[in-house]
Amino acid sequence: MSRKIGAFEKRIHEIDFIRGAMMLLVIMDHVFWYFKSYGYAWYNATGIEFWNTQYQIFNFYWNSAARIIIRQIVLFGFVFVSGISCAFSKNNWKRAGLMLIVGFVLTIVTSYMQAITTNPNQTFVIHFNVIHVLGWSCLIYCFVQNRSWKISVAMMLIFFLFTFVGMPAMLAVPGAENAFIPSVFPIPSSIITADWMPLFPYICYFFAGAAITRFLYPTKESIFPRRYNFERPFCFVGRHAIWVYMGHEPLLVILYFFLNMIVLSGVH
Repeated sequence: MSRKIGAFEKRIHEIDFIRGAMMLLVIMDHVFWYFKSYGYAWYNATGIEFWNTQYQIFNFYWNSAARIIIRQIVLFGFVFVSGISCAFSKNNWKRAGLMLIVGFVLTIVTSYMQAITTNPNQTFVIHFNVIHVLGWSCLIYCFVQNRSWKISVAMMLIFFLFTFVGMPAMLAVPGAENAFIPSVFPIPSSIITADWMPLFPYICYFFAGAAITRFLYPTKESIFPRRYNFERPFCFVGRHAIWVYMGHEPLLVILYFFLNMIVLSGVH
């Protein structure tokens, strides 16, 4: 009896691997944020130096140039390989719809959490982030997915032109700095947000990935051989990236909710 071929063997594994690695770095970033935030709160409540040390370490990373560089690499890589994946997908309408729904639900839920929080220093609401970017990028790509790769290149150049010429011109208009269009303009300081990632220029990276697929994968087969089993967990995460993204945050919230109860149980 022949062995059943799994997803790892059938799919272009390096794309899943990169997306999975990027997603794990995103999770690491969020874990570090919780260490920083709760470490500060726990030190203030208990006076235990250990929590202050934790806060200092992760706060240093959070505000360091290293995080800025890593974040940009992760966001570029994630959006770029998503463009490649959409160039292979047979149902981008479904993919775009799913991500847009997830993004909408994310905004609604975090807005509700922001409305009911009793801590004025706690920020939950997410107006526009990577899920929204991918959803809208994929939706726009649906209209040109069956056209020549040159159309994707043209779209990428148009979006770059808008990013670096059109947007600065729009922002130069008096009063534009107070405009609240989360997909385009930087969010004004009067608006609180836990995360923000604009559609531009990241949509350019998406279309760059879609366009370069013709040259990287003319036969739609993996470039690199499947040699190492350590790739499998990364590829698994990459194949289910949207569910991992949506699932890890509630798990972290629950985990730190109970940790917070344990740490503070002896304070009062």
